[in-house]
Amino acid sequence: FASGRLDSNPAVEPLGGGALARALLVEAPWGGPPLAAAVASYAAYPYAAACCPLVLPALAALCAAAPAEPPLACALPSLAPRNSKRLGVGFGSTLLLLDKEDERLSASDVLDARAAVVRALAPAMARADPDLACAAAAFLTAAVERQPMLAESLLLPARLGFKRGGHEPGEGSDSESDEPVAPSALDSIWDSLGEAKATRASNPRALAGTTRATAALYAGGRALSGAVDVLRSRPEELVTRLEQCLEPSDTDDATDDDDDETEAHRLAAEANALAVLASETLAARRGGDVETSAVGAAIKRWCVVEGRESVLLRWVRRWTKPRRAAGVFAAARSRAHAVALRAAAYAERAAATRAAAGFGA
Repeated sequence: FASGRLDSNPAVEPLGGGALARALLVEAPWGGPPLAAAVASYAAYPYAAACCPLVLPALAALCAAAPAEPPLACALPSLAPRNSKRLGVGFGSTLLLLDKEDERLSASDVLDARAAVVRALAPAMARADPDLACAAAAFLTAAVERQPMLAESLLLPARLGFKRGGHEPGEGSDSESDEPVAPSALDSIWDSLGEAKATRASNPRALAGTTRATAALYAGGRALSGAVDVLRSRPEELVTRLEQCLEPSDTDDATDDDDDETEAHRLAAEANALAVLASETLAARRGGDVETSAVGAAIKRWCVVEGRESVLLRWVRRWTKPRRAAGVFAAARSRAHAVALRAAAYAERAAATRAAAGFGA
């Protein structure tokens, strides 16, 4: 699956170490901050709305082109976590705080580029400006794949990782000071997955972007394991949200009137969600509790035959269904197919092991 991606070859660094790289990532020609920092600042600049939609694609390109050393995060301090627990403005007037005149807000609170990126990843933005939401997801994916330090600064700390007294952060209190940290990109991804069922129907392109960022996070290795651990701290909710990315079991085959591009985005979202579920299955298997895990229970449900066939068989039929332009989503279909079959094989192997152990007793 690495074909066509810059990260398939870590040695590929288009910027190299010349004058352009220095100006973008180290120091401007006139001695000021690097130009990449100026680009990022426009994410939260409310007086240049025309520039805002260009920021995220530019940052994604920088992630792909920048060398591994020095880390791109060093050139983008505005995307690091701040002490403020409030979200500022960014990407036009749609993200202005309702209480922007509050005396407690400093200029740094209001013009917070990291907060603007977090808001762009939120489900509300997928409804208000799908193109911007997709650009934000593409930027986060590029950061995860090529610049893990930058990705970590966007993802952590996350409110999702805090629980107090059985409540979510800030729940049960009107005081904002009770909230431990400002929302992060991980919180926005979590919230977007929480609306996966509705987004799958109305805007599958945005869901494909969200799930791709999530799958990339799981493939990020040790550098991003902290963010993965936060997601895994709520295993039942995580599995439920990922299942919402898949085709509902009560969908009527006869109502499949979507064009190939729409279906391609849905299949891409399913492939990404199944890749994460496969990672969860492997983690549970290594921990020795796959049978009692949330993902193990989900796989069992997929394999139960209700009526003519199981949900898994229904999905396999859908992934292998001929389309008018099959090449549009052939890669997504084959990937989803392989991941699901591997997950099913794990479940069947575990069941066979249990049966053999019981027979031997």
